[in-house]
Amino acid sequence: MRVPPLREFGVVATMIAMALLRDTAAADTVTYTFGSAGQETTAETSPAYSPVSIGNLSGTPVTDPLGTVGIEISSAATAPPSAPFLRLDPQGNSTSAAIAITNNKYFTFTITPNAGTLLSSALDFDVTRGGAGTPRGYLVRSSADNFTADLSTADLQTVRPAFTHVNIPLGAPEFQNLSSLTFRFYSYSPAAGNSVDYDNIVFTAVPEPGSGILLAGGLVSLLSARGCRRR
Repeated sequence: MRVPPLREFGVVATMIAMALLRDTAAADTVTYTFGSAGQETTAETSPAYSPVSIGNLSGTPVTDPLGTVGIEISSAATAPPSAPFLRLDPQGNSTSAAIAITNNKYFTFTITPNAGTLLSSALDFDVTRGGAGTPRGYLVRSSADNFTADLSTADLQTVRPAFTHVNIPLGAPEFQNLSSLTFRFYSYSPAAGNSVDYDNIVFTAVPEPGSGILLAGGLVSLLSARGCRRR
């Protein structure tokens, strides 16, 4: 039996690696950075509430659908270098995570694939207290289980301009092959006017297998066929 020369294997292996790299070099993302200087506003129709999408994803603007909290694009005093950010005032009646859930103290947004289904990977964001008063914190839930389980929750220790970074892995089966995925960010604080502030919210998805994967498969088949013909 004669096998393909080592050089041929090397050339094909390089081509396969390049094809795969083309598909895996960048993930699909939806990023909320809440505009730039000069876009500070309380009007939820502002484009600053909308995300920047890369790849096969679209995201809705951040909204307060029930009017239970106050949200604004802010560069308030003690603003971080990344200002503006999303300032959320629970407007009272939200002194704990449990009460925030009961009183619907959340903002929300929805992620949708432009084609195919959603293959979720992670949700990242920065969050902090807007002042010294405590407790202040957040809780995140999703439509994957009809907003039942807490994906992440914590009392916040940082105060603006410092932020706490949060990473939520979304690789579990319940976050895969979805037609859309909605998140709710609940917030709580001691009193009205005591804000919880958010920035750099990034949803990441795994790109669906594309042309690079198909090309790699074709190269493997070609190499196998050539090897069979030489036997």
